[in-house]
Amino acid sequence: MIKRVELLIFLFLLLLIQGMCQTKMIDQKKGLYQDFPHKHAQFFNIKEFSINPKEAILATPVKIIKHQDKVYILDRKQCRIFVFNPQAEFLYTIGQPGQGPGDLEYPGDFYISSNEIFVINSGAKRVEVFSLDGKFENRIDLEVPKDNPFSYPRHILLGDNGKIYVSYNLNKILVDCYSAVGEYECALLERQEQIILPGINLGNSSHIQFADEGKAILHFNFFTGVFTKISLSGEIIAVFSAYDKIHKESQNQIIKNIRKPEKKIQALQIQVFELWADGFCVEETGEILALLLLKEKDAPQKIYVFSPEGLLKYFTQIEFFSNDPIKGMFFWEGQYFFITQQNKIFTAKRG
Repeated sequence: MIKRVELLIFLFLLLLIQGMCQTKMIDQKKGLYQDFPHKHAQFFNIKEFSINPKEAILATPVKIIKHQDKVYILDRKQCRIFVFNPQAEFLYTIGQPGQGPGDLEYPGDFYISSNEIFVINSGAKRVEVFSLDGKFENRIDLEVPKDNPFSYPRHILLGDNGKIYVSYNLNKILVDCYSAVGEYECALLERQEQIILPGINLGNSSHIQFADEGKAILHFNFFTGVFTKISLSGEIIAVFSAYDKIHKESQNQIIKNIRKPEKKIQALQIQVFELWADGFCVEETGEILALLLLKEKDAPQKIYVFSPEGLLKYFTQIEFFSNDPIKGMFFWEGQYFFITQQNKIFTAKRG
């Protein structure tokens, strides 16, 4: 009898330890509408980043980084990075359309280290490296595994150790790690849905950012609204998201339409749906902000604020952009940058 009790106690402790070691999945549905209601977190000093059209004209700005005393804006359509001072005065451009060294071919993202700029060419699967003043320095060809034929890198991060972290438009892996010279090292995060070939596939609408002072990577899915925090070795630390009725209904309807029985698909189809704004913000405090593209009629967009651990703290709204909704949101050096549907750029602070 005593041995049986000891065995039961041992099994209970084993299950308890396993439960403690499991990935932290935070269900925010209840908290959003009860414990964490709408708060008014003021964005102040909102003003347009007014670029003189006689100096520079942006066609499709997709990424903004403020580094030291300059603002770098990637224009995907023009295949260039436009550089301005904080007063929006044009300084110079980096890169040009083409396939030669230093040329940009469908650039998806860029990252600035202490003294270099790394631009990822999605279609060519390579990285162009420039100095901060725009001089071409190096080309890094990414040795993407041959068993990943649909691996088109979309976003890029550079580790302190020189390692290159990328996410993809469509791939069975969501985040991969490469060496400083482009050698494939390992997969960090796998895609849950299988790639159907031939068939209709949801693209990997996502973005990656460093978290925990560069010790972890946050992967954010623009379609599902789910964050996945992973260590630099690929260990899943936490999975979390905000719950919003409009988002959930739209997501379910899209999935339902894709899965409708239709005529046989003879080729690979990739459909991309972004229900959350491109880019998400990690502040100096570690707080994480994500902006929902969907909104109720005549209502401002919602911004969700999470703790560094992924606990939803509250959501807020910005009425300033009611007539021209935000499609991209970035945070650098204490300053917010917003890209609107009309491709206008605004800056702001948050209180």
